[in-house]
Order: sequence, then structure tokens, then C-alpha cells
Amino acid sequence: MLSNIKLGQMEIPKEDPFANDRLGRKEPANVLTGLVSKVPGPLVVSLNGGWGTGKTVFLKMWQQSLENERFRAIYFSAWEDDYSNDALVAMIGQIWVTLERTSYKEIAASIKECAVPLLKKTVVGTIKAVTAGSVSLDEKELQSAGKQAVDEYIAAGRMIKDLKDRLNGLASKVREETEKPLVIIVDELDRCRPTFAIELLEKIKHLFDIPGILFVLGIDREQLGHSIRAVYGQGMNVDGYLRRFIDMEFILSPGGTRPFCLHMFEQLGLNKSCNENVSRGVDSNRMCDIISEGVK
Repeated sequence: MLSNIKLGQMEIPKEDPFANDRLGRKEPANVLTGLVSKVPGPLVVSLNGGWGTGKTVFLKMWQQSLENERFRAIYFSAWEDDYSNDALVAMIGQIWVTLERTSYKEIAASIKECAVPLLKKTVVGTIKAVTAGSVSLDEKELQSAGKQAVDEYIAAGRMIKDLKDRLNGLASKVREETEKPLVIIVDELDRCRPTFAIELLEKIKHLFDIPGILFVLGIDREQLGHSIRAVYGQGMNVDGYLRRFIDMEFILSPGGTRPFCLHMFEQLGLNKSCNENVSRGVDSNRMCDIISEGVK
């Protein structure tokens, strides 16, 4: 009989993040740490692995490992925040939540305040959204709306520059205090609404292309490809599109099947029931051998 039908979140001890790791994830984590230690940024790395390969647990263990090595690492679950209508809101919000109780509080607050005006839409865009394009404007009204739209476009450009300057200030402060870059981990991008996922990629590319800031994106490349085609059409060249945003790809292997199987048997309470039938040749070790062979 199963003692647990659904497992809870795996505990990640602060002092030893990989203490409960059963898939040998410490080695690839060390490779990633070596990479972000040597590259000053800006840089976007994709951590590619299929659903069920343990990307989220790996990224959370790695984040804690980075913190233990004096990095400043921000973890952002894109899927948990894709209820937001604006990817910039979600990203800036997570930066603020992570840094509000740190020595970076003031600069994080200034970034949050600077980003708010960027969410404002132009007059014409707002009119079309509210009326579904059903309102026609006369020439004088169009000229007025057009002038305001241009003014707002110019103002938005200035605000974007201001935002990037403040993000650059944050990265510089992190580098000054830690001698390391700021690492932002974006997880579960492939599980988001297609429009949100693409908007987030574009915001990372255009607004966060800052020296001293490195992004690591946890994705299932195949599933993210479906999202991209859902927005841009089935004929879209996914690889070409992603190359615009991702500088380097890191593939997370599934890990050892047998060690993972033994761990799951232990967590689900299957060891006892299997070992009670050891006389029939169905002990937990034998069952894990059979499952491992089947996966191959």
C-alpha cells in the first residue's frame, strides 16, 4: 500500500543544497557555476530538459548553491506568474520581492517605480482596445491622438533608458559587493501561455541586456517550440527564433534511472510491500532493475 500518493516538495537544505540529490546533479551544477563565474554578461543560457527530468528541483538546488558561494541569484517561476497581463510586471515584481529585505532594497524600489509608467498604452491603442476598433476619429482627433502617441513613444524611450540605467546600477552594486554577476533564473517558461512566454523572452532581450546580468532559462525546448508556433504560425523556424534570445544551450540529462527509481520507491513506501514478497523475486532492487531496463 502506498504511504504517499503525491510527493511534496523536496527539501533543499541551505547548508548542503544537494544533500537529497539522487540524480547526480551536483556535477552539472558545478559546470554552470563555473560558466557564470567566468562570463561577465550579458548572457542568456537555456537549461534544456524534457518534462519530468527535474529541472525545477535542479534550478532551486543550484540557486541555493550559488547563494552559498556569495552570488546574488534570483529565482523566478514564469508559470506561477503568467496570470499577469504584462511580463515586465512579473519580472520586476520578482526582483523587488527577492531584494526588498537586502542591501539592494533602495535600488530595487527605484527599478519598480521606474517601470510603472512603461505599462501605460498609447491613446490610440487604448481607444482601439476599449472599443474593439469601432470608434472612428475625425481628422482633427486623429492628429491630436497621433501627436500624443508620438509624445508617449518618445517618453517611453526615455523611460526605457532610465530603467536600463537603474538595472545597470543594480548589476554594478551586486558586482561591487560580491565580485560576481547577478544571476536571474527563469523557470518553467515552456509551461506559460504562449503570448506570455514570448513577451518574457523579448523583455529579457531588449530590457535586461545589461553587463553583469546573466539569465538561465529552464525550458523544454520542444514544448516552447509549440508555444512559438502557436503565436507565429506552424511554419515558424523555432531554432532561428530562439537564437535571437539564447546565447548558449545547456542540456540537462535525465540522470540515473535506477538511483531515482530506488529513491521513489523509498519515498512512496513501496520498499516494504516489495520486500515482503522477496520470495517471489519482486524485491525493490529487482523491480528497479526491471524499470530501468524498460526505460532504456
